[in-house]
Amino acid sequence: MEQWDKAGAAYEKALAYDRSLVAASYNLARALTETGAYARALEVLGRLRSSDPDNVRLITLEAYALYKSGDDRSALAAYRRASELNPRDPGTLRNLALLLERSGRGEEARTILRELHTVLPSDDAVLRRLALLEARRAREALAVAGTSAVGDTGSDSDPARAAEEALAFLSAYLSRKPEDREALRARAELRESLELFARALEDWADLVKADPSDGTAWFRLARLRLVVAGDREAGLDALRKAVDSKFSDAKAAAALLSALPEAERAKPAEILRAAGLAD
Repeated sequence: MEQWDKAGAAYEKALAYDRSLVAASYNLARALTETGAYARALEVLGRLRSSDPDNVRLITLEAYALYKSGDDRSALAAYRRASELNPRDPGTLRNLALLLERSGRGEEARTILRELHTVLPSDDAVLRRLALLEARRAREALAVAGTSAVGDTGSDSDPARAAEEALAFLSAYLSRKPEDREALRARAELRESLELFARALEDWADLVKADPSDGTAWFRLARLRLVVAGDREAGLDALRKAVDSKFSDAKAAAALLSALPEAERAKPAEILRAAGLAD
């Protein structure tokens, strides 16, 4: 029933009668972890591990308690040890990948997630983390390579191909979870980077539909409509909604005006000037 405080008290009572009840000690540690008593949970687990140091179940619970307590470094070491002892446990590998990503070891995390996705293609959590990690990696590669990377598929490691792979993962995930705005934003940005403007427009439009207060999405929609699609009225309307939604990136606003033909700048400049985003 997840009444962890009451469960903990019941396990404590059982252990008061018989300290040798290993299952009760394990479950007490779990209850203590869930109620935020991390130091006590780790103390109980330490006692259990002293007589069974390579027990994977104990190590993974210890790793979880360390993670919940904010000690990512120790949690990462514990999950790594658990994965060495049981390299096929999906939960351990998922958590190991998460902590690797958080510690800046994205390539290690990506390798684990790719392997997991191969054996667990229906796992939405794995696919989501993999898609977002691949998208971040592709954006960074495209930013370094610049626009010359678009359309270049000369090798398996080129930025455009990495972006296309990331798009495939994102689209597969969004086909299952279309309401996930973080994944949708990642796909919109990648599509725009690859000059897939019509599809990027669809994604930005879906984002503002899902959250009408998303000023950045309104601005990105406005920029594509004004600069690429030539849809002036719809672009101006989106730009007004962007500033109404507190969009505040003056650098992006200046770049938008610079991208427009001089004859078409007056009205967007007026909207941006009123919001303090243009001179």
